[in-house]
Amino acid sequence: MPMGIVSRLFIDHCGRLNQKVAQIADRVTLITAGIPLDLKSRDPKNG
Repeated sequence: MPMGIVSRLFIDHCGRLNQKVAQIADRVTLITAGIPLDLKSRDPKNG
């Protein structure tokens, strides 16, 4: 799917921001078509 340079930069920046937020978050859940998929969850040993 061809995109303009501005669209590509926006998508790339959003991806980098999402990665940084996920690094500091305790829990990360991806929801696709209403189906949640836990990508990262809090360690049960540490509460």
